[in-house]
Amino acid sequence: LIAGMVNQVKANYSIDNDKVFVAGLSAGAAMSVIMGATYPDIFSGIGVGAGLEYKAATTMNAAFTAMSNGGPNPNTQGDLAYNEMTKSTPRVMPTIVFHGTSDYTVAEINGHQVIDQWARTNDRADDGQVNGSINNTADITEQGQVQGGRAFTRYAYKDSQGSIVMEKYMVNGMGHAWSGGSSSGSYTDPNGPNATQIMWNFFMGTGGGTTPPPTATPVT
Repeated sequence: LIAGMVNQVKANYSIDNDKVFVAGLSAGAAMSVIMGATYPDIFSGIGVGAGLEYKAATTMNAAFTAMSNGGPNPNTQGDLAYNEMTKSTPRVMPTIVFHGTSDYTVAEINGHQVIDQWARTNDRADDGQVNGSINNTADITEQGQVQGGRAFTRYAYKDSQGSIVMEKYMVNGMGHAWSGGSSSGSYTDPNGPNATQIMWNFFMGTGGGTTPPPTATPVT
């Protein structure tokens, strides 16, 4: 249905096929992960706010377990996502994650697992091999502070050509919320870094957001 809606819009309007992205919060974030794996021919990047790795669960009971304790081994799930990609056109999927360190609905471990899973998937997608050309070791780690708001840590992950293909923002003290969202909305935290703007910048970058946010400072 989601892919169909995108294709209907593309059929009626002039759309740049290389600039179609999907992002969501919570279950919507988990769906964004699924869309990236199942429709790499449609989506050029995914944004994951308080989400879970690919196929973290396939039953309701398993979903609650994953939300509390994390899903299966991210390498295994990364292989599953890559196998799903091969039904279409495998490609490196730029991925950006936001997760609160005080999220008691979808535990913090899930944010880390999303990056770990996509590191494995993207490692295979770039050349068909598991060789660490893209991995889950951050090439850049920076501390940031929203003026009058929350501190956060930004992690950036590069491919073998030096382009940033994944980013992760762990927001200190944030619960289950869209970081930087309006206080008039539900499940938002206006004190966090502006996930909407940062995701946009990431998607518009070459293979990822190559410019760190102005409030982020390198870890020394």
